[in-house]
This record gives sequence, C-alpha cells and structure tokens, in this order.
Amino acid sequence: MVRAGFGSPLPGIGAGLVLLESTGHKSAKRRTVPLVGVRLGDRVYTSTVRATSHWVNNVDADSDTAVWLNGRRRPTTGRVHRGPLTVADFTLNHEEGS
Repeated sequence: MVRAGFGSPLPGIGAGLVLLESTGHKSAKRRTVPLVGVRLGDRVYTSTVRATSHWVNNVDADSDTAVWLNGRRRPTTGRVHRGPLTVADFTLNHEEGS
C-alpha cells in the first residue's frame, strides 16, 4: 500500500510514509524499508534514535538511493547526519521531462 502511494508526504511540506531503497553495505543487495518521512520541497527527511540501524549504515556507505512517493519510485541522493538523533536527508534527483 505504501508503494502505491498510500500515506505519502505531500509536496511542499508534508509528513507520511515512504519506502526507502538502498544497497546493503555488506550484502550489496538492494534493500527496501518503510519509514516515516517529512517532505520539504525536493528533500525527504527521516530520522532514528538507533544510529546502528541497517538502513542508516546502507545510506552512509552508498548515497545512491530511491524513495517511493505517491506511487512513483524517485531516485535520490542520501546523506546521513549522525548525532543523538540521526537524521538522513534524501534529495530528489530531477528526472528528464519532469
């Protein structure tokens, strides 16, 4: 249901559910994890108090990511900001014709 767009954050400013695709930092396999995200313009922000979460380590090791928004897979570039609250931001890569 999340992949179909149910609960996606709205463009501009909105919070909701996203699916994050990243490459496993050990396995090199593509991984998908559901997260709560906040969308601000062309960025989606997620966070966790568990800095050792696998998805955080995956994004830290390889910034080539994607998020599912409104039923569409959107390529992104991810960055991790570690601290008491680990935050990751994903910049939507502009596709040709969009």
